[in-house]
Amino acid sequence: MKKISSTIRKIRQKLLGDPKYVPARYWKKRHAKFGFDMRGVGNKSYSDEQNRQDYAQAETIVLELCSEYVSNWSSLKVLDIGCGTGFYTEMLQRQGVKNYTGIDISDQLFPELRRRFPDYTFRKTDVTSEDLPDKSYNLVLMIDVTQHIVSEQGFARAMENVRSHLSSNGIFIVTSWLADQTHKRTYYELARSFDCYTEQFEGYKISQPVPFRDKYIFVVSNS
Repeated sequence: MKKISSTIRKIRQKLLGDPKYVPARYWKKRHAKFGFDMRGVGNKSYSDEQNRQDYAQAETIVLELCSEYVSNWSSLKVLDIGCGTGFYTEMLQRQGVKNYTGIDISDQLFPELRRRFPDYTFRKTDVTSEDLPDKSYNLVLMIDVTQHIVSEQGFARAMENVRSHLSSNGIFIVTSWLADQTHKRTYYELARSFDCYTEQFEGYKISQPVPFRDKYIFVVSNS
């Protein structure tokens, strides 16, 4: 009986996630603690400066990937899933993006983000359980986010959300650890295989993953 109960509990955690991890609560507390210090979204064991150096290298990779698909930034309709401290918001602003929506499961940093980026839209949205704001986007970013979706049900809903809101010829840029097999790393982090993404985006063009910080980054193209 104990073995059966343990098996049921493991299946439930795989589908619904660890009950210890309540994403909205976790990220509200983490953003309240760190504010715009990059430890709030980056590596907590690094300093703010070390994280910023890490993110600067990451930005270069993101822009290099985008350069293969984007010719006119100002014409894009962009969705940034898990906008956090607004690091990629600022990157996109520098590129000339005019139509930007940033969503996050926590609105803790939104007052300051709205002050810094008055022409952009920020909305509190849980991509694993709520519909995305608008009908379609040319560019969807989901950087350093999917590892924090620890339930398979939530992951499937998030990917469905992206599929249904990615415009024709639109691109989805996403990061993941890409383990050989899906497994928990911590109670709030999950490593998935590349197959998890190819199964969700059957019929889409998917680029070869390239190293990105401690993960990999790749592009899903709806063309």
